[in-house]
Amino acid sequence: MGNAESGVAGASGDEEDVEAESPGFAEDSPASAATGVGAGTAGGSGSGKSGRPTINNPPSTNGPPTPGVLLEQVKLREAAARISDSGLAIPESVLAGNEIALMRWLEDRLSRGEESVNVEQFCEMLEIRNAPRDECEEAFGQFDTEGDGVVDVESMLSALKNSNGANLQGELSHVIRHLQACSLTPGFVDIFSKYKDELGAHASKILKFLHRNRIPSSAIPFPLLEGYNSICTMRSTLVQNFLEFLLQKEKDLDIQYRAELIRDPDVDKVKVVTQCFSFIEASSNATDIHRMTDGETGSFWQSDGSARSHWIRLKMKPDVVLRRLAIAVASNDHSYMPQLVSVAVGKNRRSLQEIRDIRVPSNVTGYVALLENANITHPYIQINIKRCLSDGCDTRIHGLKTLGYQITKSKEVSVSDASAIWYLSLLTSLVTASMETNPVLAQTVLQSTQKALRHMPPLSLTPSSTEFPKFFSANILEEVDGFLLRIADCCVSPEAELTLLAFALARGSVAKVLQALSGISEHLETEYRASSLISSMASVRMRLLYRNGKPLQLHLQACDVKSKEEKSGPENMLAEPTTGDVSSTGFLTESGKKRASIILSTEDQSNFQVTQMKVKVRKGATGAKCGLVFAYKEANPFDAEKHFDRFKKFDSWDYDDYKDFLFFAQDNVKLATQSEDEPIGWFELEEDWNDVEIKLQQCRIAKFLMVKFLCTRQTSAERLGVQSLGFHGYLVVGAERLGDTEELLPEGGEGPEDLATTGQMLLNKTLFFIQQLTRDMDVCQFKQKFLLDFIGLSLSLFWSLYSKLMQIEGEEVMKSRVLLLQLLQNCFPMLQRGASEGHCPDKGGGPEEEDKKDEEKAAEAGCSSSSGANADPPHGAVLELYTHLCQVVDRPETDALVEKALRREAVKALLSGAAIFFPDKHSRRDKLFHMMKNITEEDQPESVKVTFESLCNYFSDQDPSGLLLLPPKEVSTDFDISPILSVMETLLLVATRECEVMMGAVSGGPSRTVLLSLFWALQGSLLSWCYLQLKADTTGMGAQLARDIVVKCKTSWPCPRRG
Repeated sequence: MGNAESGVAGASGDEEDVEAESPGFAEDSPASAATGVGAGTAGGSGSGKSGRPTINNPPSTNGPPTPGVLLEQVKLREAAARISDSGLAIPESVLAGNEIALMRWLEDRLSRGEESVNVEQFCEMLEIRNAPRDECEEAFGQFDTEGDGVVDVESMLSALKNSNGANLQGELSHVIRHLQACSLTPGFVDIFSKYKDELGAHASKILKFLHRNRIPSSAIPFPLLEGYNSICTMRSTLVQNFLEFLLQKEKDLDIQYRAELIRDPDVDKVKVVTQCFSFIEASSNATDIHRMTDGETGSFWQSDGSARSHWIRLKMKPDVVLRRLAIAVASNDHSYMPQLVSVAVGKNRRSLQEIRDIRVPSNVTGYVALLENANITHPYIQINIKRCLSDGCDTRIHGLKTLGYQITKSKEVSVSDASAIWYLSLLTSLVTASMETNPVLAQTVLQSTQKALRHMPPLSLTPSSTEFPKFFSANILEEVDGFLLRIADCCVSPEAELTLLAFALARGSVAKVLQALSGISEHLETEYRASSLISSMASVRMRLLYRNGKPLQLHLQACDVKSKEEKSGPENMLAEPTTGDVSSTGFLTESGKKRASIILSTEDQSNFQVTQMKVKVRKGATGAKCGLVFAYKEANPFDAEKHFDRFKKFDSWDYDDYKDFLFFAQDNVKLATQSEDEPIGWFELEEDWNDVEIKLQQCRIAKFLMVKFLCTRQTSAERLGVQSLGFHGYLVVGAERLGDTEELLPEGGEGPEDLATTGQMLLNKTLFFIQQLTRDMDVCQFKQKFLLDFIGLSLSLFWSLYSKLMQIEGEEVMKSRVLLLQLLQNCFPMLQRGASEGHCPDKGGGPEEEDKKDEEKAAEAGCSSSSGANADPPHGAVLELYTHLCQVVDRPETDALVEKALRREAVKALLSGAAIFFPDKHSRRDKLFHMMKNITEEDQPESVKVTFESLCNYFSDQDPSGLLLLPPKEVSTDFDISPILSVMETLLLVATRECEVMMGAVSGGPSRTVLLSLFWALQGSLLSWCYLQLKADTTGMGAQLARDIVVKCKTSWPCPRRG
């Protein structure tokens, strides 16, 4: 059965345990990817006409392809190419997939003297090859020009040979090629379009074709028709792929629904997972196993062994129930394509039992489902390739996908935890009771705790830490945290507050950090002995930057010396060698030049952050001996001479100067806080080594990187030679520098441990540290998965700290507010998830009613807080923070850098926080409709426009169906479609009015774009819902309502009523 113990292990699935909101095999569908063309991560720093930053929303996977994808030819081709490369969404026609077999069948009939074939014979032949009956009849109709159900064998055979596998009736390009080659075509077209009485003089076959195309020959632009046909084909392919994705997604959502229905009372959570296995084994060729799970169906795993001995074995993750299993194949693999596949399951490798055989159609290209709606809980699942097409020896598998759900048992306190908590409770209760009468004891306990925390740097008590003690469970950490809070209450001092902060950082708890900082913010002028804590934050931050950096592609901007010849220019340092002869690549200066400086940046000169670099030099005397690295920003247009002049003082350095600098740099504790005009890295190569990897001393966010090669290995060399440069780091979006908040080390460097820092500095350093960690979650999510703890995090914690900072004047405090808003935006996904799961602490006994009242007050007041209409203070952290951000946005702009940064972050928070500031879906919907009525007025405050844009983006990208209130499942008999049509008509009227404003050359702000996106998304969501209803049941209530909606939309949308 192919379940022998021999085999090879392969790819692991532990790193990418995806918790998908809308899981499924089509999750990475090219069509869904195409919907996000032009989108990226939030945080852009550009400014539009209103001075607001550009926010790139995350790509939407809920709607059809965007207008840009379908209407812009470059994006359309890219999206169509992705589908074509994936092999998922472009099925072959019946004729194309069976062309060779059909031609042989016709030739055999012709050799037996049979002159004709009828529709039954044709369909029977194709149905044997698993072709659908309706497609067979449609294919036969392409040959049956008379419509009598009988076709001449010779005519059909000739047409097949000439068509080259084309869809004869539907492929316009095939017809155009024949028309172009026919010299009589213009005359025929003129006759049939101008002289109807002469139709009978020509053959009926030509008549049937040309009668449907009555246009003069001069009006047939064949190249344009060909292009139009290609565009239409690509568009229909994208839309069809999206509709198939919708159907697959609907099936996947049923998995979660059914899992919830059968859930055991002891099960705490059911999580849908798209990677159900922990690792894969295969019968052979282990090095290519990863090709089955990389998402690229263009690549494949190929077996290497005897026929019918190939297998793929999955080791399932614990507590996972497998619902669906599929493999990707390609018909053009021919004898490598699997034809008969079986699935076996078992408790171990030796007890596998086959549960199903699957025959794979020979004309399929894409994923083939092996298991559908299964409930497999066995730890091992094996796919056996029992036979290949044409009895091929080896096989190819282009992809492998799984889908299921993982059950999580209710979290209960274990026996060991209960024992430890009981013991700790006795000790802490005794100590707490004694501290009330003996203050010295409290101080002693506090000092002992501080001494222990010195050996627990930030994030050391998180599951991601390699030094995390196994006995320190979450329950025990909570008990320790409660004890420290009691100590802080008994011993109110800066040391106690610092202890709480250090423990919160060690746990990686964002909520606990905010609580500790809230206490520190009440006395920012107090001095804290926090130098060692700030230094440890810097060390942890640098270690994470080094560990998670990705290969960074930089481009050459300028070089201050010429090369020996054209093929040895400086740009060769950034290119991979194309031949095995390494000496033929790299950079070689002209004769007499023994030093060189190069300037590098990204292709569009955007912000980046280099963490490590690799330098490889030429062998021998010409190789570079040492060098310096600079990272800096420049606001003015690029001017190479000015850049080189900025660092001119280093041009005269030789090796001795480099050694003196190195000695000074190692002893200088202020190196990390130096200016941009000083080096952030340096390197030196030994005589016997031609390459070196270095970690930059400071990972500064910059727009330009300058590398200075100071000298050659030997003074006798005539020129300098460098082989290659490589970089690791990050592309940084929207990075704005705010003084020294980007440098974690305090002014005194690492220095003595008792070096005092102010509460203000400690606040800013800590906020920046946490803000950077949360920002990095988007860059390397699976690595940061257990890095931070967001339990207990709520908007009220942010507002509590922010409101305290608002009462304090000063530029440094305003920097703190900027950092806090940046941290808030990074935590929006966690806050939204907590609110959706009902864990938001902001909501009291009647959460929905209270929030709805708050949002109704906000709707009545609008965002025009500058008008002073709000007499009573608002209630609730959500409303208060939202109102304050509106006030910041509506203030007149100033030239102060920090105030500009605060306003920019306020705008970004409003733009990306629709789900946070309007958590109730009904109030969010009502707010948008309320704003639609007046959004085209010119005197609207900026905050109103930003809020409107935010709500439009939310409903466009995240929840189009939420605005229409479409039922997700079965439709009741009393469901009323009039509100849906009213929503679409209202939006169309607003968009029409906005277009009229635009045609009148009056500035309407960014609302035009978001209205277009919103209307497009709602239209796509509505039609997609109708499509699913029609697919699910053509006779039910949902199908009938879907037909009514389509008909009414078709008659009303093109001609909207004008108010």
